[in-house]
Amino acid sequence: MQFHTDIRINRFSVRVESDDERIIKSLSKWIDYGILKVHRDKVIDKRIFPKIRFHSGSIPEELAEPDSAHLTASFEDIDFYSYEDYTLLVIGGSSIIKVEKESPSATGYVSRLHLESPWILCHRIVYLPVLEILRNEGVYYIHAGCVTKGGKSVLLCGGSGGGKSTLTYALSLSGFSYMSDDAVFIENNGGSIELFSFPERLKLSARSCSFFPGFEKYTDIAGKAEIPVEETEIESIAVRGNPHALVFPEISNAPESRLLDFSKDEAFLRLIRQSISLTCNDGIEEHLDLLKGLTEKSLCRRLEFGRDFSRLPGLFSDGLFERS
Repeated sequence: MQFHTDIRINRFSVRVESDDERIIKSLSKWIDYGILKVHRDKVIDKRIFPKIRFHSGSIPEELAEPDSAHLTASFEDIDFYSYEDYTLLVIGGSSIIKVEKESPSATGYVSRLHLESPWILCHRIVYLPVLEILRNEGVYYIHAGCVTKGGKSVLLCGGSGGGKSTLTYALSLSGFSYMSDDAVFIENNGGSIELFSFPERLKLSARSCSFFPGFEKYTDIAGKAEIPVEETEIESIAVRGNPHALVFPEISNAPESRLLDFSKDEAFLRLIRQSISLTCNDGIEEHLDLLKGLTEKSLCRRLEFGRDFSRLPGLFSDGLFERS
């Protein structure tokens, strides 16, 4: 029996199939189907239908031992092997995904260990081949939150624990439209740079949840809560945006937050470090060109992120829009 779900990302509708229902059930705890509905309702471009099939059980002999000569990069517990017609992703040494380069499709073999780990299933075994398929289509990933105002997008860039999700949600409650708290995609659309979001749930730590009314039930969790948009007070969702500003938050104990100038060269270098697709060689020049173009056309600021949540929307509006 085959189980499946569809993920809509801009003009792409990615179908995920599996012979094991656990993979599809794990996805339902990660993908936000409320945001996904907005993608389906608002995006009307020509559609491309990538497909990813996952199997539980043994790995085929021809894929079981990748040739070390084709190892192009390693990232945490992931190894990337690049062949002429496909890329192999080896997750934790026991699950393997083959991503075709000439067609938008992938086939994965999931180990018994990873079938018992919903986080790895979603954030490694499903997410990574999606990134690879999109990269083969000229669409690239940035690790950032994103909000929009008047069609202009502000990217909130930084590593995990830097306050991206907290800041994204705080802004989304006060006049900004929510795009994503963690993943944004960039594409050259007819000579202009366009951003669009990935429909995953809002992720907040227990400490961040304590800042917002209504999230009390999440304050005792370990790690981060993945919260559906229906349980938040977000009223406006955007699936696309035009780049306007790059903001790099740094958590501060100061009572007031400050937006400070930030050099475009340093912003560009930080964007490179936060784009995990750069661990592979294919398409790296186009990716770098897009990140460089994004930096050049955007305001670049560093945010000293203080304890004054109520001032942040006004600070962003005044510092990035009304005076820009």
